[in-house]
Amino acid sequence: MIKYAHKEYNITFVTSITKQSSMTITKSTIAQFITISAVSCIITYLVSVHNFKASSATTNKLALENKNMESSGGVYQIKRIQGFKYIQPLQYAEPENESSRYGVLKNEILQSIESYKNTGGLISASVYLRDFNKAEWMDAYQNDKFHPGSLMKMAVLITLLKTEEKHPGFIERKLILKSKRKDLPTQTFNSKQIETGKAYSIKELLSYMMCYSDNYATDLLHTVVDMDEYKRTYDYIGITYPNEANKNYQITAREYSSFMKVLYNASYLNSDHSEYAVELLTKCDFLLGFSAGFPVGTPIAHKFGEWGHGDESHELHEAGFIYLNNTAYLLVVMTKGKDLKKLPEIIAALAKIVYANIEDSSIPSSNSPS
Repeated sequence: MIKYAHKEYNITFVTSITKQSSMTITKSTIAQFITISAVSCIITYLVSVHNFKASSATTNKLALENKNMESSGGVYQIKRIQGFKYIQPLQYAEPENESSRYGVLKNEILQSIESYKNTGGLISASVYLRDFNKAEWMDAYQNDKFHPGSLMKMAVLITLLKTEEKHPGFIERKLILKSKRKDLPTQTFNSKQIETGKAYSIKELLSYMMCYSDNYATDLLHTVVDMDEYKRTYDYIGITYPNEANKNYQITAREYSSFMKVLYNASYLNSDHSEYAVELLTKCDFLLGFSAGFPVGTPIAHKFGEWGHGDESHELHEAGFIYLNNTAYLLVVMTKGKDLKKLPEIIAALAKIVYANIEDSSIPSSNSPS
C-alpha cells in the first residue's frame, strides 16, 4: 500500500506542475510544491527502509536454512531389500561416514579394548552403535570378523515369522522333540530347555530359542524351516548365507546389525511380526552383558551368542536395542578371548562406556580392566 501511495503522490505532483505551467507561480504554489516534494521523499525513504528490512530478513532466513542444510547434509548409504522383480523396499538409510559426535566415545572404546588386549583378557573385539533418531553411527574395529554363534537364531526367527505371514496359523502348529541330539554345540549360558516327548507350538519354541537360547528348541524348529525361504532371508537382507561348505562362517558387527535394522524398521516382516520379534528379545534372560552395563530398569531388547574354538579361544557377542530418553540405540558388541567367563564382564564394561557417553550420567566408565 505504501508503494501505491507513493505513486499517487507522484501523479499529484505532475498534475500540479501541468496546471501551473499556464499561470504565474505564486508563493502558495511554491509552498505546495515544496510540501509535496518533502512528503514524496519521506514516503520514498520509508518504502526503501521497509524493503531493505524485508530483504534482509529473507536473506537471513535463507542463510539459516542453507546452514541447516549444510550441517545435516552428506552422502548417505541407501540399503534396500533385494529379491523382488519390480520394487526394492527401503531397508535403511544412514550417513556413509561415522558421526563426529561419537568421536570421544569411539576413542574411549578403542582404548578400553586395547587395555583388555594388553592384559590378555581379550584377543579382539568390535563395537557398533547406531542412533535411530538421527541415523548417526560409529564402528570400532569394523573390519574384525567373528563367528556369530546363536546370534544367527535371528535368521530362523525372521524366516519362520515370514512363513507365518504367507501361511497364517503356521506358528500354532505343534511339534514334539523325540530325543535330544548329542552333537549340538555345547552351551555355557542357557537356562531353560524344552523336554522330550512334550508337544510345543512353533510359537512356544520361538520363545525358547530367543529368550533362553535353547539349542534343542532351535534344532526342532529347523525341521519345519523352508530352506528356500531361509536362504531368501539372507538374500533379501543382503547378508552372506552360511552354507554347509562355509564351515568358518564369520561376520562383522555392522553386517550383523542389518538383521536388527530390518526388525526395528519393519522393512522385511510386517509391523505386527516385527513388533512381536522385538518383544521376544525383551524377554532374553541373559543378564551378564548389556543388562549389567546399563542401569537397572533400562529397557533392552537383545540376543547373545557364543562360539568355541576348543580350548584355544572363545567368542561371546551381544546385539540389541537400548531405549533411553525416547531414543532407540542399536548396539552390537562382539568379543573373542581365551577365558569365556571374562567376556561378559568386558561386554558389560563396554556397555557402561557407551551409556556414560550417550546419557548425562554419573555412572563411571573405565578404560582399564577391572
